Amino acid sequence: MQQDAVLMIFAKAPDPGSVKTRLQPILTPEERARLQEAFLLDTLALTDSLPVRRALAAAPSVGHPFFVHCSQARSIPLVRQEGESLGDRMRNAFEWGFRQGFQRVVLIGCDAPTLPADFIREAFEDLRHVPVVIGPSRDGGYYLIGARPPLADLFSGVRWGSDQVMLETLKKINAEKMECALLPFWYDIDRPADLILLKEMLELDARRGRPRPKETHAFLRSLSWEGREEKEKK
Repeated sequence: MQQDAVLMIFAKAPDPGSVKTRLQPILTPEERARLQEAFLLDTLALTDSLPVRRALAAAPSVGHPFFVHCSQARSIPLVRQEGESLGDRMRNAFEWGFRQGFQRVVLIGCDAPTLPADFIREAFEDLRHVPVVIGPSRDGGYYLIGARPPLADLFSGVRWGSDQVMLETLKKINAEKMECALLPFWYDIDRPADLILLKEMLELDARRGRPRPKETHAFLRSLSWEGREEKEKK
């Protein structure tokens, strides 16, 4: 176990109506909550083998029963996300990690259940040599960011939720004259088209006998998809 490194997994509580709202056209509030549970369980599973500490950065409360269950099942500490914007919450998560004495802190969400664990391993290895590492996503944001102390100002003035997040972050890194390692591109599941693509990819993986996120695959297979794809096109 690498005692100087921590992976912080960001997650919102799986409450109907408050998570995965951009999937509303094709999933009900209850289905979106179940998908959030599946995503987090699969993210925890894919990171089980990593030789680093983990923490679950929970919002809006660490007392949610599902978070408590996940924490107890894997002996992972719960940390409340603090801050108004996503940038504030990420900055505070990094500062929490540094206060605990960690010298390499990596943040991921739980919106990429197919993310290869090797990408996360690579991020921690990169942080031995450079102060910042980023995993770019195809929507213009990033699925992973890692840093060593001291933390540079990477989060203020960024238009969170836009397709300019990655570009604006790289501009801030360049302005700070910092080295930054880039991981391979990957994808988040945020919109109906993303979910439909994920379903098709997991079905193909199943036919070919490839590994796949167990909980997410089971949830998607439990749904009746008749008419859902037409809703996505409207």
